[in-house]
Amino acid sequence: MFVPENKEPFPRVQYTVKDTNPVWFYCRQTAHCQKGMVFAINPGQSGKLVEFQENARKTPLTPNAKSVASRRAMRDGGEVL
Repeated sequence: MFVPENKEPFPRVQYTVKDTNPVWFYCRQTAHCQKGMVFAINPGQSGKLVEFQENARKTPLTPNAKSVASRRAMRDGGEVL
């Protein structure tokens, strides 16, 4: 979701963690992913989050469908509040 500068109130998303599987998130704002703006829930073994972040930093500014990180949060029932 794109958030304009100085948006009030700032939008929030509520997401229910349903299991222990990893869920990966990234920022779709231009160049934010390339600056490492990513996070994960249950990233698993040590180093996986760092690997995800490093891969995000290498993503082209105009990513193709194969290079975009998962949007699973919204697909799996995340709710914009």
